[in-house]
Amino acid sequence: MALLTGIVGSAFSNQLAKRRAIFEAEVGKALADGAISDEEALHIERLRKEFNLPEEHARAIVTSLTEQFKNDGKLSS
Repeated sequence: MALLTGIVGSAFSNQLAKRRAIFEAEVGKALADGAISDEEALHIERLRKEFNLPEEHARAIVTSLTEQFKNDGKLSS
């Protein structure tokens, strides 16, 4: 039983990691031109809901990537 629980837990963890990576990639694409448009924001919000990401988690990802893009000189201040 413990083995099965471990396998299920591992699969769940892997799925969450994949969803987060997809979400981050989509936010990165949206930021690539320097700003997130209204359409892109709607797409990101739909993904957030589809992936059951908490708003705070999604906001932290967007904030982190925005800062990263600014630091890399890809966004204007």
